[in-house]
Amino acid sequence: FLSRIIIQDLQTKKVFNFYYDNWLGIQSGTAKVCLSIKSGYELKQQFFLRTSQDLRRGHLWISIISKPPCSNFTRAQRLSCALSLLFCTMLSCLMFHGIPTDETISSDVASIQFEFSLKDFIIGLESSIIMFPINFAIIELFVRSKTKQLHKERYMEIDVNRQTTSDEKGSDKTDNEIVAVKRWMFPWWVIYIAWTTTILTSLVSSYFVMLYGLKYGYYESLNWLVSFLTAFVDDVFLMEPINVVFFAMLFTFILKREIKIDSAPALIVHKPEKNNTLLQKRSNTKTFIPGHASKKDLKKAKQELDLKEKIQTNLQDIILYVFFTFMLLFVVHSHRPVEKCFMQSQDINNIFIQNTLKHVKTRGDIWTYINESVIPPLSRTIPYDMSKKIPENDFLLIGKFRLRQIRVKRDSCNFPDKLRKLFGLDHLDMKCTSTLNTVNDDNDNYNKSWQIQSQLVPATDEWSFQNAWDLESVPYLGERAIYGGGGYLVDMNTGPSSILKISELMLKSWIDTRTRAFFIEFVLYNPNVNMYSSVMIVFEYSSPGTVTTSFQIYTTPLSHYSTSKEITSLVFEIVFFLLTIVVSYIEIKKIRLVGLKMYFKRFWNKLSMLMLILCYTSMAIFIERFRMITHIIQQYRSDGKDSYINFSLAILWDCILFYILALLTVIIMIKLLKLLMLNQKLKYLFSLMEHVKKPLKYFFFIYVISLLAFACCGHLLLGASLAGYRSFGDSLMVLIECTFRIVNYNQYLEFHPQLGPLFILLFIFIFVFGLMNMFTVIVMNAQKSLRQKGVKHDDQLTLLIKYFVQSIRRMFR
Repeated sequence: FLSRIIIQDLQTKKVFNFYYDNWLGIQSGTAKVCLSIKSGYELKQQFFLRTSQDLRRGHLWISIISKPPCSNFTRAQRLSCALSLLFCTMLSCLMFHGIPTDETISSDVASIQFEFSLKDFIIGLESSIIMFPINFAIIELFVRSKTKQLHKERYMEIDVNRQTTSDEKGSDKTDNEIVAVKRWMFPWWVIYIAWTTTILTSLVSSYFVMLYGLKYGYYESLNWLVSFLTAFVDDVFLMEPINVVFFAMLFTFILKREIKIDSAPALIVHKPEKNNTLLQKRSNTKTFIPGHASKKDLKKAKQELDLKEKIQTNLQDIILYVFFTFMLLFVVHSHRPVEKCFMQSQDINNIFIQNTLKHVKTRGDIWTYINESVIPPLSRTIPYDMSKKIPENDFLLIGKFRLRQIRVKRDSCNFPDKLRKLFGLDHLDMKCTSTLNTVNDDNDNYNKSWQIQSQLVPATDEWSFQNAWDLESVPYLGERAIYGGGGYLVDMNTGPSSILKISELMLKSWIDTRTRAFFIEFVLYNPNVNMYSSVMIVFEYSSPGTVTTSFQIYTTPLSHYSTSKEITSLVFEIVFFLLTIVVSYIEIKKIRLVGLKMYFKRFWNKLSMLMLILCYTSMAIFIERFRMITHIIQQYRSDGKDSYINFSLAILWDCILFYILALLTVIIMIKLLKLLMLNQKLKYLFSLMEHVKKPLKYFFFIYVISLLAFACCGHLLLGASLAGYRSFGDSLMVLIECTFRIVNYNQYLEFHPQLGPLFILLFIFIFVFGLMNMFTVIVMNAQKSLRQKGVKHDDQLTLLIKYFVQSIRRMFR
């Protein structure tokens, strides 16, 4: 990498700077470089160069690592100055806090706490300002001291502008002379003064720090520590950088001084002795100077470098994505242990659902189910008699359980008057209720009965409507409709009062003909595996009164970072976040290199961008989910068992996060598969996919149109008789499954001996014998055109072996 070229005229002392700031090498294709002086650009560059040079050379802490090679200020001296500075700073902070007495010492520690006060911060600033000139003086003693070698040897100081006279040319001096550029320096023995000062300040400061510092109490020591750390940070990150930047601006923009070529204290020139046989022997030896390389050699070297760069890039990407994949898999599986979640959901299913829910056929059966299959198991949860080994003892009921219903309005459908007269029902007061939709959803308030409306009913009453926003609930996708998160609800405990409340609701017909959905909701916690289960048992009613039952059990470990294993998961999540930032940086570099438009033309770049979007989306959802869980836990701690604890929003975010992580896992696996294409067949497969991309777009368009047409036909023709075609979505899923195999052919015969088999056979003929053969022809044509074009793919495994063989050969040359 060529930063700049500096040329200095030794007679006029003028320095010329030529800036390039780019790479030179065979792989870059750079053969000639033309540089020019840019005056406006030069001042700005000189300022940055002087600042970086002075930071590496003059900053005490940075210069310990980046000491200039030609500097006489050694690392041992720099470390000694740093140690002296630390002890002096501690002593100065100690002086500001004062000598401890019995009245000021407090040795009691009520709790581990830390308070940051403005007084301690100001003490730290004042200590750093006081110690700055002392530290500067000690450093100057070391920097300005001559070396002992220059003092012992005989040398003469000359000016490089002075012309050599004829007497000096003709004089023969047998002694070895050293010529040094004149520079003001301390005598060589000043180095001992510098060492003595450094050691004494360190010893004296450490003595007083140990003498008085150990007498401080807990809180006094914390205040002293805050002052010392403030002084240290102020010196490292404020005082010394400001000093460097100030002098760089002064010398560059105001005094207009040029940057020195190097920081050597003197230019040493040894004059050779006449009797030095070793030097004469070296001077007689012929020096081999290689000539210019041929174009053939340059081309070969460039190919080797390109191969090396390609292999190294691929290996780095493979290592990065393998590590990235392992981190993602660990985060996903720690987020939800699938096997444990399944076992807990199965246990809950055996307690509340299995062999009991299927017996609910009418509205009255629901109350029986609650009294016999819901309340008794919930009452046997923790803290029930733990001596009895029953499955319910493994769970804790979080808060109360909730009964919620969604209703339709009175007279939600119209019974035509003509039909009333036709059937002779015009003299009867018959009411009609329709199915549930957003228009006829009942949200009125009632007074102890569904017949009397009231606006003065308290919000906690089971006869008043509560919306989903206040309840923090989410909609539910049922088999008959989509139900909102609001409704009429009652929260109950598992004690004897719940039986009385159920009896009261039965007497007042809380569930009637206008009820369209009834929900039983509760949350269970298993402390043995630290997982929560949100249980929702749903009863859906049709207009004639038939009941459709369903349930949803969602089990997940919502609480995090309470055990050592979960803390380990947190570490892996942080590593995954850092790796996401690294991959984002790599993709941004690609965009800057090829441009945004060219970047998104490649499929793999689009896939990488989608992967990053999903990564950052999952992080945002994870933070929102964590905030929601924290809010719910705080609500439970404040309310306890006096209210129903709603986990709906937290479970919604958890479910979305799990789906995103599952999709992200698939994408990263595909990306990793692409990077691991170490043989010809995989690369040929991806090349074939690129070649058939355009024809497949038209094929899938025809496939989707034909599938939608058959789905509509099946829904209209068979929907009234076959359960698989009762809705358009069900028809679509059944036909996709029939693309691979026929599902229950006898049901088509039972529907109609001619129409049923004709429909399914026509579908199989068009899709299996028509569209599938079309897909096969597209792929075969793509293979034929690839063979005709002679598309060759470099075998990455071969290149990898070739690279390692060449590396081994270079080692034995």
